[in-house]
Amino acid sequence: MRRELAFVYAVTLAGMAAPALLLLVLVRLLDPGAYGQLAAAQGIAVFLGVFADFGLFYSGSAAVARVRGHPERLGAVVTAGLLLRVLASTAAALLAYALLAGHPLLSQNRVLPPLGALLTLAYGLSPAWLYWGLDRQKGLALAEHGPRILLLLLVLAAAALAPLSPAHVLLLQTLAVAGVYAALWVRVMPGLALRRPRAKTLLALARDSAQLFLYRLFAAGFSNLNPYLLGLAAPAEAVGSFAAAERVVRAGLSLTEPLLRYHLPKLKSRGKGARRRLHVELALLSSALFLFFVLPARPLLELLLGPRFAETGTLETVFVVLSLLLLLHPQGKARLLAGVFAAGATGRALAVEAAAFGAYALGALALYAGGWLAPLSLAGMLVAVEALILLLALLAERARRGRS
Repeated sequence: MRRELAFVYAVTLAGMAAPALLLLVLVRLLDPGAYGQLAAAQGIAVFLGVFADFGLFYSGSAAVARVRGHPERLGAVVTAGLLLRVLASTAAALLAYALLAGHPLLSQNRVLPPLGALLTLAYGLSPAWLYWGLDRQKGLALAEHGPRILLLLLVLAAAALAPLSPAHVLLLQTLAVAGVYAALWVRVMPGLALRRPRAKTLLALARDSAQLFLYRLFAAGFSNLNPYLLGLAAPAEAVGSFAAAERVVRAGLSLTEPLLRYHLPKLKSRGKGARRRLHVELALLSSALFLFFVLPARPLLELLLGPRFAETGTLETVFVVLSLLLLLHPQGKARLLAGVFAAGATGRALAVEAAAFGAYALGALALYAGGWLAPLSLAGMLVAVEALILLLALLAERARRGRS
């Protein structure tokens, strides 16, 4: 048990560090324009990978957990989940190809659209939901973090042999994701007795997945679609510098995740005191991260991204504006998830995310139509959307307290 726990923690820490290390490597291997192309293609692939998941990460794992002691019923649930995944992944891959092939930054590169579609398909075939439902924590940790670690190793190995292009990195990412997921499926399949699911099982799983699917899809849009949207109007160099700055900020946001994971399961049993403690600790951590990012913004960007990116346009101003997400995002997410964990208010959380995503889409459309779509205006819009999420979450929390 201790060895398994140590393995899970080691993989989790390595998986959290890998994206930050990969960013430091890629900004030194690619120029801002090439990185902008890569970020736009990756953003669509990851976003539509959530579409391909179809909410099974939560609903599928719960269904597996309910029947894991009954081999025949487990086989039927797994088969139903696989069928839904294959259908959703195929649709997502086709959509990814269409979106990438028609994008101004990517339409001249015939290799990136099919590679982006393959990456989307690979993300959709993740076995994480099955390993979570079977309570196999080592496999779950590898499914969540293994592709990131393997991609970092592959990029380092490939860069030592030859110069890399966005297509090379996207191909290596596809191989890393598909390789890890294929190995995990091969490992788990011999213990399963797959059965043809009844229509009732398939429909129930699809129904349970739908609400969580929409919630994850809306949440994924804010953090993955921005390089793609910016590339509709801005040059590749501006997209690359914006994407690099945003990923630095998102790496800072990931440091608040362990605090959320620690406190959220305790909210239902410990009540208001636990919620208050969560919000205070998050506020202190977020403020410290914000000051760490903003006060030395210029030297920090030069250190992390190198001179080629740090000298691109208004990057320092964009970075400072994006750093406001460190103050807003953790609090909004915590209040939304606190409502779900403490009161089971999944529908209310979904309504908040849907309203915010609608505002995000309308804002992006207005910026594009008005000719104002640029790194600084997009950064400001992201901050405004996060402020809206926090405001709606506070109003939903107040309404819930009024009813109780």
